[in-house]
Amino acid sequence: MMRVVILRLQGQLSQGIQATLEWRQENSLHIEGTLQGTLPPKTDLAALYTDWQKHYLDLGSATRLEFVAESDQHLSQLRNAKKQCVQTAQQLEELMNQWLNHDSADFQRITRQLAELYGSSKDLRLLIRTDDTELQRLPWQLWDHVQRNPQIPISLGPLEYRQAQLKALEIPVRVLAILGSDHNIDLDHEQDILMGIPDIDLTFLKQPSRDQVARALKDEKGWDLLFFAGHSRTEDHQGVISINETDSLTLKDLHHHLSIAAHRGLQVCILNSCDGLGLAHHLSGLSIPYIVYMREPVPDQVAHKFLASFVQYFSQGNSVHNAVLSARHDLESIQDQFPYATWLPIIFQQPGVETLTWPTPSLPNKQRFSFLGFRLKYWILLALSLSAMVVSIWATNVWTDTSPQLGDFTSMGEEVLGLRPGHKRNAADAIAQKNYPQGIQNLLESWQDDGNDPETLIYLNNAILDNMNAEYRTIAISVPFLHDANIQKLTSHKLAYRLLRGVAQAQTEANLNISDLSTQLDIPFLTPNPIGNKIGLKVVIADDFNKIKNAKDRAIKLSKTSEVLGVVGHYASDMSKPTLDIYKQHQLPIISPGSTAKELAIKGDGYFFRTVPTTSVEARSVANYLLKVINKRTVKVFYNPESPFTHSFWDDFKEIYEQAGGKVISPVVQNDPLSDLASSEFDPVGAIAALKQYGDPNDIPLLIVPDGEVSLAQDNAFKLIEENSGQHPIVGSWGLDNPKTLSVLPQSLPQSLAVSVPWHHDASPNPDFSNHADSLWGQQVQAQTALAYDATRVLIQALRSQKAPSRQGTQSTLAAPNFKTWGATGNIEFEPNGNRKNPPQVLIQPMQCNSNSLEIEFVPIDQPC
Repeated sequence: MMRVVILRLQGQLSQGIQATLEWRQENSLHIEGTLQGTLPPKTDLAALYTDWQKHYLDLGSATRLEFVAESDQHLSQLRNAKKQCVQTAQQLEELMNQWLNHDSADFQRITRQLAELYGSSKDLRLLIRTDDTELQRLPWQLWDHVQRNPQIPISLGPLEYRQAQLKALEIPVRVLAILGSDHNIDLDHEQDILMGIPDIDLTFLKQPSRDQVARALKDEKGWDLLFFAGHSRTEDHQGVISINETDSLTLKDLHHHLSIAAHRGLQVCILNSCDGLGLAHHLSGLSIPYIVYMREPVPDQVAHKFLASFVQYFSQGNSVHNAVLSARHDLESIQDQFPYATWLPIIFQQPGVETLTWPTPSLPNKQRFSFLGFRLKYWILLALSLSAMVVSIWATNVWTDTSPQLGDFTSMGEEVLGLRPGHKRNAADAIAQKNYPQGIQNLLESWQDDGNDPETLIYLNNAILDNMNAEYRTIAISVPFLHDANIQKLTSHKLAYRLLRGVAQAQTEANLNISDLSTQLDIPFLTPNPIGNKIGLKVVIADDFNKIKNAKDRAIKLSKTSEVLGVVGHYASDMSKPTLDIYKQHQLPIISPGSTAKELAIKGDGYFFRTVPTTSVEARSVANYLLKVINKRTVKVFYNPESPFTHSFWDDFKEIYEQAGGKVISPVVQNDPLSDLASSEFDPVGAIAALKQYGDPNDIPLLIVPDGEVSLAQDNAFKLIEENSGQHPIVGSWGLDNPKTLSVLPQSLPQSLAVSVPWHHDASPNPDFSNHADSLWGQQVQAQTALAYDATRVLIQALRSQKAPSRQGTQSTLAAPNFKTWGATGNIEFEPNGNRKNPPQVLIQPMQCNSNSLEIEFVPIDQPC
């Protein structure tokens, strides 16, 4: 049974504190004991916290605190700020413990009793109740009693309160998520995380109007959980949120509507924004049981990691208290990069409420099984399923493995790997039971909800083929959904979905003649591209995590699935290189839409093909731009020296650039914080400052080559571009073709950047593909989509060319000197080593093309706007 320990602090630091300690069993009104004591005035404690707060703000990390201007700090100033912050934090910890360990006899009774309670049971939580804001701001985790027991959660609460109506959460948990102003911050990450939570009914308001917020809060069904992310601050003890780019509101402005939400059962508010104490005070006054907030300005990466960890632990069945505690501990892994991250998350709760936990589903949920912790009953079910599967495989053919396995991160529709809205989850459940009509209906509803989801379209194609009992050929695509390294929680689907859109579009074209897809989906603009008469195309999706071990596991799984005749993948050279031997061993040809490292052609030994150019093509494009377009003979390079792609790019670029008379300043050194983009210690401020010794910034361009999102390199590249702020011209590889690049560029100097890409929408050799993709997906697609589409078209052509398709026949067809097909990027042919003949390459730059908008976009350099 959980025990609750309550420490009431009445008074102020300037006048002294009357303290009362009491303890009881949770869910019991019987108080087991009470002690009282006093603490002397300590005005210098509040002043020291204010000093620490000032130094913390001087660190200059991009935060969600609006209207705080970022200053241009030199490296020495930044180091001094860090030093001052550390020193002040140490002084704060010493002074706080000196005060709390005051030798007054009555308070010593409290600390001894607290130590005894902590020693007698670990199943307890500490609630500190006070109405003084200075006491509420103190970092109570520094108290030595707490530090000796880091597994015990702490929360804050008021002295005065009205009894809150705590109710047990029920499935589906109703969540209202407000994503406010995203100026200079990334809120898409929060959206991805929330959409991955199982068993919820989720409503998003993205940069809403005041009226939209008010109407949503008054929803008659009520909400269980309210989430806000964006800019916020506390002014005159009031919380202020920015709900869109122009409107900021105090919670007092929404008091009536929040009161209605509270009355209708709102249980938890999560404020993933800055300086949230004022917000917490107002929400607590409405008797909302739990408010989770950030005590100070919070950097984007800290907000993302905290939310991902919190929802993971909470949705696993942990209490709100333990979920926040565990998520705070997870932040320790990034405190070297974001000092004092663990200080930020706080729980403010109503004192009388019990512990709140996530509801347990009445039936085992397939996705909870895959992602959320393998509870005992699921382990038993898994063991039974695997035992039966092993017997079945052994009895038939040990090499063949065609049975779908839940939790293996490969799926034809029986498991959702990407975003998990309700209709798609229901479809997967139906398909896993071979109830294809119901699965098709659910997938059509999912497509109606989100016609931009390629995973839905692929599973719909597959389900229709199964429901028709049609003849089909099978290929696979291995894509990198990005996951948290520790908890294997989906954190981003964007790169994977770009690739899947190309495959889904090509698959749909292949199946148009054997189904009523065109009518059901309203896609008459697509042109059929059949494999053969009444022969369809089925696609297996595999998630390689962008991690070598997972990529090898998926390669083994796909290789042992005999019906798979070809693979589109992998995207990153870092994943293709370690999996090639596996595919070769099983004679399974692969076609990569993204792996550009030159060595892969040799290692592939006839089974590796690519629709993307090699690094030598991309490097030559960049070198020629530097030498011939902007006439720069000196360059500073940043890349990941451990990545096969970036290292291959560097070798090619260095040879081309130096042969033409160019000079590279200080080559990249592994783990060097001033050059290695993959280093966890990468210092963009120091990297830019170090270049001043070489003269005029305009004469020293930067070449930035992030890897395929297999490390911190891309995030560090964005930081470097932002820190550069237009000083040095920048050239970059394909990885910089990203909306985040545009968001960190100075609007006044967008043309200071040029990026080499294999394809661009406005320079497409096949405008029909661009137009069809725009209509199908409702947006302009990027190069990953075009190249994955082409890889799928290549396999379709190879399968069409065989009377009795096989893996070896597919490989031989692709390797034939007369093989040719037409795709999004033009004519596709292969060299004997699998490299593409005459591959396309385009240089793009950011420009403001719409005079009525401040937005910038990437456009081909030779076709501006």
